[in-house]
Amino acid sequence: PTGRYLAAAGDDSYVHVYARSSSPSLASGNLVGGGGAGGHEDVEHWRRVAVGRGHHLDVVGLAWAPGDSHLASCSLDSVCPIVVWRLYDVLGEDGGGAGSAAALVHNLSPFKVLGREEHTSTVKGVAFDPAGKYLASSGDDPAVCIWRAEGDWGLEARVDASSGVFRSGKSRRKGGKSDGHGAQYEDPADLSSLSLFRRISFAPDGTHVCGTNATLRGKNIAAMISRDGWAASGPAPGR
Repeated sequence: PTGRYLAAAGDDSYVHVYARSSSPSLASGNLVGGGGAGGHEDVEHWRRVAVGRGHHLDVVGLAWAPGDSHLASCSLDSVCPIVVWRLYDVLGEDGGGAGSAAALVHNLSPFKVLGREEHTSTVKGVAFDPAGKYLASSGDDPAVCIWRAEGDWGLEARVDASSGVFRSGKSRRKGGKSDGHGAQYEDPADLSSLSLFRRISFAPDGTHVCGTNATLRGKNIAAMISRDGWAASGPAPGR
């Protein structure tokens, strides 16, 4: 949010944090724009200042807390589905010497691991409340979990199929799996294959969370979850 740092992650399971630098970290710089004749002009310089190791599979979502105090990441693995990294532990209040190209690359260890039991399937999206009070996560359960972004970082609310806008695990369609009592259940793979990413976002004023893994009358929708009681609702009739 402050623009001081840049976070990147991918299928190597690592989370990389870069800081603005006054000099390039590579011979030709590492972010270029259109320049003069015959070449490109270096417009920004970034250098890696920290590497977070804690996930075991692809990292598919990142979110900064206001003020850059924490970074949240979510992964396809079930051991560490959501990791919260506390940057001040290694970078300090001065940002780890962001203006110096010779500063060390710090190793980040998970500050908090969330969602091992609360999410029953892959977590694919995270977002911080603009006020920094809550962290939201979205998964293939399907469910949206709201976490307290302070203190014990415990679960504040879980919005799932009981809200009426998320698909239930039960299914009547042909081909579903039976529980032995006649009820049919969707194969979890059917849900997880719908999308590799499930972006979740807070409204700018923090009053609502928008979750994209919702359904209503068989159609995929974006559900709005109110901060007031964390109640979910779909689009108005006719939309």
